This record gives sequence, C-alpha cells and structure tokens, in this order.
Amino acid sequence: MSRIPLITKHEDLPAERQHFFDRIIRTRGRVTEPFQVLLNSPEVADRLASVGDFLLYDTVLSPAVKTLTWLIAAREYDCEYAWAASAPHARKAGVRDELINAIWNRKPLAGVTEEQELLIGFCHQLLRGNHHVSDPAYRAAIEHFGTAATVQIAATIGYFVMMACVLNAFEVAPKTVGPEPQL
Repeated sequence: MSRIPLITKHEDLPAERQHFFDRIIRTRGRVTEPFQVLLNSPEVADRLASVGDFLLYDTVLSPAVKTLTWLIAAREYDCEYAWAASAPHARKAGVRDELINAIWNRKPLAGVTEEQELLIGFCHQLLRGNHHVSDPAYRAAIEHFGTAATVQIAATIGYFVMMACVLNAFEVAPKTVGPEPQL
C-alpha cells in the first residue's frame, strides 16, 4: 500500500490536469504505480515520462548493457519495484541468472565478461563512496562504449536512482509490473 493516494484514473485529477494522465497512457499504454504516485505532481510525472521514454526505449545502449545498468541501480537503492521491473528484461537480454542473483544477493561477481566488469565498476563508482568515477574507469568506459553511450549509462543510473527514491519514499511495492519497464 502506497503512503499517498495513487492516481489510477482520469477522474482522479482536476479537468485542467487530466492531459498529464493522457500523456502517460499515450507513451506507456497504462499508468503504473510509479506514475500513479508521480501524478500527484503532474508536471513532474510529465517531465520524468519524457526522460524515461528516451532512456528506456530509445537509448543507444544494447539491451544487455541497459538492463544490467537498471539492475545495478535498483539493487544499490534497494528498490524492489525497480528490481522486479528490470530482472525479466535483463534475463531476456541475455544477462545470466548467476549474475542477476549475485547482484541481488550482493555476492562477488564471478564469471562476468569484460564489458560487464567495466559497466559494473563504472556504475558502482557512481553509486557508492564519493559518487565519482575514477579517471581509469572513465577512460575505459569511453573507449569501450563511446561518449554518447557512457553519457546514457550515467543518465540511466540517475533516472533509476530518482525513481527508486520516489518508489521507496512512498513505499510502492512491486505488484503489477508488466512486460515492459514502466518506470
């Protein structure tokens, strides 16, 4: 049960704000729990939907890189909703169950590819400690992924962290996560 009212239908908003609800439906096909919370501040919901549309669906990142980034951010912020939304997509993108389970259980990550190791290191540096990336990790990410993709990895982490803060603050549980990531 969420701590604040969930906006679940058009009529939950005043007439002059219902277009925000419509936009979420148009871009995502439904209004999931994160946006049911965010629609309590419709302008925030609208802007986050735009950012999410790009980072979830139009990024240059491969599905495996994108979904592994989602999992790392979700786990670092202990966001069960984001984890539940992300794990099936990571599996579909070819991220091994052993790696997914190791991330969930905060166990050593054995048997990862060089790309996964680089990505995990980059993400962990941003999410832990001083929240900066060392020069060697930065150079390795730029060399491997390219500048645009590295920017999108960092932005994806930021988006998932922001959504995790909202989901965790209002205690949104993973109950109706569907086939597409709806954060």
